[in-house]
Amino acid sequence: MFIILSFLLAITALLVVAYPLLNRSGGLGRQPTGASAEERLGELLAQRDAAFQALRDLHFDRQMGKIADEDFVGFEAHLKEVAADALRRLDDWEATVDRSLGPAAASSRQPIRSPNGRSNSTLEAEIAARRAALASGRACPTCGRLAAAADQFCGACGAELAVVKPPTPTAAICPKCSRPLQPALGPVQGKTIGSAAGAARNCPRRDEPQW
Repeated sequence: MFIILSFLLAITALLVVAYPLLNRSGGLGRQPTGASAEERLGELLAQRDAAFQALRDLHFDRQMGKIADEDFVGFEAHLKEVAADALRRLDDWEATVDRSLGPAAASSRQPIRSPNGRSNSTLEAEIAARRAALASGRACPTCGRLAAAADQFCGACGAELAVVKPPTPTAAICPKCSRPLQPALGPVQGKTIGSAAGAARNCPRRDEPQW
């Protein structure tokens, strides 16, 4: 089963990546008009749907127990990268069409859907999350799967992720004893401390006896 899945994944990646190289006449360098634009759209949608269908099949095989969890993580990451590349090609095509149509016509164009009417919104959201995870560079310490900055648990193994804390501001240090200064400024000897020099008198050791 592992060999079959590896073969299917390799075929899917090859079709998505190599097709534009084999059909340069439909590339993004020319302005899409008429039948050529429709053909190019059909090709890009087919690539996207093939990547999404491979992801669905992978999740189904995992639910049926046909693939181990450790293998699933690697296969899913690879297929999501392939799907993200297919979406990027589709975005580039849409941008080229919008430039050729003009702002008015582009604003009235309907969102692209797959030929069978599926919007694929859920999978596209997962791909967007994958892009964000890749950008953050945050990974699960247990299985190594990338995670978004806001994730508290790993989506693959369920392990708890370390909380990303904002940087702590550096505390002021007393120049005489090197102890942290008290943050609040208050009246000293009838005067209100409001300067950096005066803040040094807020050292917690200022009232200790000097030997």
